[in-house]
Amino acid sequence: MKRFVRNKVELAKALSISRKGLQRFFELPNHPESKSDGRLEVKAWARFISANAGRIETGTSGIPMSPKDAARIRLMELQIQREEVKLNKERGDLINEAGAVFKGRLDMLFTRLERLLRFDLPPVLEQRPARQISETLRARLIGTWNDWCREYAPGRKG
Repeated sequence: MKRFVRNKVELAKALSISRKGLQRFFELPNHPESKSDGRLEVKAWARFISANAGRIETGTSGIPMSPKDAARIRLMELQIQREEVKLNKERGDLINEAGAVFKGRLDMLFTRLERLLRFDLPPVLEQRPARQISETLRARLIGTWNDWCREYAPGRKG
């Protein structure tokens, strides 16, 4: 790529855009000025056009994109897709890990409730009236639940 060109026709050709499209960029404020000898700096114009391309409308859908910019955009799209795949994998791993922890904790609660019902309560409830059985059963179940919840409260390792 040439560093400088002599006129707008050569600049348009160097930037791979139409002369009419280039003229629209010349109408924007703060466009790169020509050097004292009249030459135009190609890289400065390429940066300016790249930064201001969204501000220009042409008779078509837009000023054609250079192959280099198209490749950059495609690379960014691929990087975004790769990051999405990584994020989805991490989410899946976290969901599986959380599910395993949750299942383990529920299994422990089930074991405690089963032990309570099979071994701890029968001797306590033997030959008691129905009302007392109900109250004792309710108190023990709530106590077991509360103990289990305290063990796995947020901030506590367990």
